Amino acid sequence: MLADGLASAAVVLTLFYYFFAVVGMELFGGYDMKNCCNSIQDNYVYDNVTDTYGYYYLNNFENIITSYVTLFELMVVNNWYIIMKGFAYVATEWSQIYFMSFYIITMVFLNVVVVSVIDGFIFRIQYKSTMSKEEEEKLTSQELVVTKSELHSVGVSEDEDSITYIGCSHLTRNVRQSIMYHTEIEDWLKNSTTTQNGNSFSFSKLED
Repeated sequence: MLADGLASAAVVLTLFYYFFAVVGMELFGGYDMKNCCNSIQDNYVYDNVTDTYGYYYLNNFENIITSYVTLFELMVVNNWYIIMKGFAYVATEWSQIYFMSFYIITMVFLNVVVVSVIDGFIFRIQYKSTMSKEEEEKLTSQELVVTKSELHSVGVSEDEDSITYIGCSHLTRNVRQSIMYHTEIEDWLKNSTTTQNGNSFSFSKLED
């Protein structure tokens, strides 16, 4: 369940990266970032004795690989504004829209992913507290006993008197929720009446 959600998020993030990488190569692919940018010059110094503040000129959009690396640094907020100011200096101030858009969208996306992961863990913990492993196995497994006469009727010869087949099924989140809250659902159904009048429904007040 959680793995499926993370896999979907990874696919969406990959496509999102690809889109912005292609746009970035079209907009900034031809700019040389070495020794640029007077206001933040120390970060883009290119020489043989560059200190720890340099090497920002390596963040560029020359190809798809370097574009992905640059976008990753923007996503993890690794002084992303320095990268943005550098391209705004060599290109145009309007290029900041590109970097701001990427930053805002990734922050929203990552927050949604984090919330989904936390919600998945909380749901799993609550489910485990209401359902033991033995009870879950009873719900997900089914035994089917096939007698010798039944096997012969379908053309299968077998020396044993019967064969037991065990099948397992996967519980979806909706099924797990119905199991977790079955008591509340039963109480609600007992204390509520539904009457249909055209397209309208009315519900009686639940007892305290």
